[in-house]
Amino acid sequence: MFVSAILVVGDWPSAKHDLTGKKSALQPVHAPIVCTEILGESVLQRTIQRLRKSGIHAITVMADDSIRLPECLQQAGTTIVRRSLDRRSMAEMIAQQSLMGVEMTLMMRVAAYIEFDLAGIIRCHQVQAGILTRARDKYGPLELWMMGARAIRHAGMGLNSIAAMETAPDSPYLVTGYVNRLNDAHDVRRLVTDSLTGRCELKPCGTEIRPGVWAGERASIHSCARIVAPAFIGRRTKVRSSALITRGSSVERDCVIERNTIIEDSSILSFSHLGQDLDVSHAVIDGSRFIHLRRKVAVTFDDAKLFSRRGRSSIQQMWGTLRAQNPAQYKGPFEEESAGIWTPDVFAPAEAPVTMPVPALSLSRAEI
Repeated sequence: MFVSAILVVGDWPSAKHDLTGKKSALQPVHAPIVCTEILGESVLQRTIQRLRKSGIHAITVMADDSIRLPECLQQAGTTIVRRSLDRRSMAEMIAQQSLMGVEMTLMMRVAAYIEFDLAGIIRCHQVQAGILTRARDKYGPLELWMMGARAIRHAGMGLNSIAAMETAPDSPYLVTGYVNRLNDAHDVRRLVTDSLTGRCELKPCGTEIRPGVWAGERASIHSCARIVAPAFIGRRTKVRSSALITRGSSVERDCVIERNTIIEDSSILSFSHLGQDLDVSHAVIDGSRFIHLRRKVAVTFDDAKLFSRRGRSSIQQMWGTLRAQNPAQYKGPFEEESAGIWTPDVFAPAEAPVTMPVPALSLSRAEI
């Protein structure tokens, strides 16, 4: 059976949205959240990996030009379509799938992390013998459909196929696996803690250097820093002297945590820089945006000494462009696949950590 998948990234082309998908003021700067790395990899990448493991290899990602997709999608053999997310474009995409001889198409708006059983939803769709089967969990419908592409074409639904998806009644298929709708920063933190404590299938992308402590490639931790499990340090992230990271915290890729800063029960998103002598708890930080989860407030700081966003250097941008054009030839020091290649520390020698070589990782003799 030839089954394909269409993954939509962005707002669904309808004024009618589920109550579970309401916008929240407590969102990071990065939008959508599914394109932001969480524990080393984005939810979009993890969704594609799940589909490939389930046997779907014809995967199309549909997004408009305003959304920055992860660069590694080009290397994964995924078809990326940059079009406006309107009903006509989506109906044309469905029609193209059916013309390719696809018997079933999984349509999903990637706005949540869902651990679903592909074989189960296929069986449910076959038993119902209908055109559409919509998934749901115990809290309500999900933006995940299984459709018979040929049936849609022969029925002549055209643009109405998208309207039918929006109004499809609840189906007997119930997702019993883990679901996180990722509406705001609260859900980001919940996904991180559930992963680090083993309550879902999502695993950190890195090496477990100590029980419950993961570190990405070429992460550097000062010998006087402390990392208390469970915790995650992303690739190429610098943790300075006397810093403390504890209580299920995660620091994503290319971040800098300066001296004497404490991070407790918080998530630091990629390319964030935290200044010295800070005490951060129960928060999500995205560059200069600080989201306090208990107080339910979001503040953007203009003082770079406190919080700021690190820009990618011109060399990193060059390597990213070259790898997107020819991933097999350009394997430089700025990508995951370049294990074992160490880049010089760009910080002052007095602050550089004393490191010892670890396969695919450069790490200090930290007190963890």
